[in-house]
Amino acid sequence: VLNGNIKLTDIYKNPMIESRLLVKDFSILGANYGDLTAESAWNSSVKVADIKAGAVLDGKKLTEISGYYDPALKRLNLDVNTASLPLDALNPLLKFFASDIHGKASGRVNLSGELSRLVLKGALYAENSSMVVDYLNTKYSFTDSVYFNRDGIRLTNIRLNDEKGNNATISGTIFHSYFKN
Repeated sequence: VLNGNIKLTDIYKNPMIESRLLVKDFSILGANYGDLTAESAWNSSVKVADIKAGAVLDGKKLTEISGYYDPALKRLNLDVNTASLPLDALNPLLKFFASDIHGKASGRVNLSGELSRLVLKGALYAENSSMVVDYLNTKYSFTDSVYFNRDGIRLTNIRLNDEKGNNATISGTIFHSYFKN
């Protein structure tokens, strides 16, 4: 579900290849990300659509995306830089085990590959992050990096704190096969 006022400007012959999009007050999955811009332009020399996008909330750039889409190979390659990106949108995605997810993420990741086999690589620094693990009915907080590679999401010696001041350290990997299985 997308909320906000959508204004399409300068739509060319093929809106999937060449377009400009501005969404004011963009929100998704209950989290507000401010004004979203997205632009694609056909690069005839290499036959790809160059992509640029970003989000600005309260005058601060939350995310900047640049890269390309190759329609012949159905391949995507996007570099994503974030700065204090709110984590609230994870609430509906992780509701099967956690709730009340808050915090900010900063860092750089790359999303690339065939559309059916996308790979996420890079790292995000989660700052002042917290969540309630519903099974335990306990709120945990942490500030640390989370790493992404072809096979999964890696946590390395992340120090968790609960509301009573107890500490724990967690390490592990959440494995997946192109975000499936």
